[in-house]
Amino acid sequence: MALTLWLFLAFKVFGASSEVRQFFLKQASGQDCQTLQLGESWILHSVLDCQLKCIGRYSENCQSVLYNSQTGICRAGSIAFGPIKKVTTSIPETGSSDKLYYVRHPIPPCNTSNNFALYDVCGTSACLYLSTSKANNYNDSRTLCSQMNSRLFEANTMAKFSLFWYTSETHINENTFVGLQDIDAEGNFV
Repeated sequence: MALTLWLFLAFKVFGASSEVRQFFLKQASGQDCQTLQLGESWILHSVLDCQLKCIGRYSENCQSVLYNSQTGICRAGSIAFGPIKKVTTSIPETGSSDKLYYVRHPIPPCNTSNNFALYDVCGTSACLYLSTSKANNYNDSRTLCSQMNSRLFEANTMAKFSLFWYTSETHINENTFVGLQDIDAEGNFV
């Protein structure tokens, strides 16, 4: 079902205007966004062919592609994420002429009252409240979130971790709690 939907969207995009293609795939620089290569490289005629092959081969794991229009080399990528210096296996490489294209994810609804704001890194979005007060521990942080009808942010994917890392580094610059705990089983963090 998911593959059928993706193929329908891709075929619809293939014959569509560049405005529609831009909505479906967004181009980013290697300085803004990175990805992890899923498998071998292919030589294809267009970025849309690249995306279609990626979806056909890797289904829901294909969230981005690297494409070089001069050489036709296409590389399938996992979810796009913002630059994290400690991830040494990410692509594109520095100075590469490859272009990274990622699938734009739906932007979540965000009620910006009470100082919530929408943050986005490479197609991964979250409605976040960046607290200016400090909690003493995980439980206090969780309670504060609960009182605001929200929960601690869960960085349970590379893309979400990248969003957390970027937001913490860019907007907070201090120790930050995320939804990670070993309350149920000591030493088993979830």
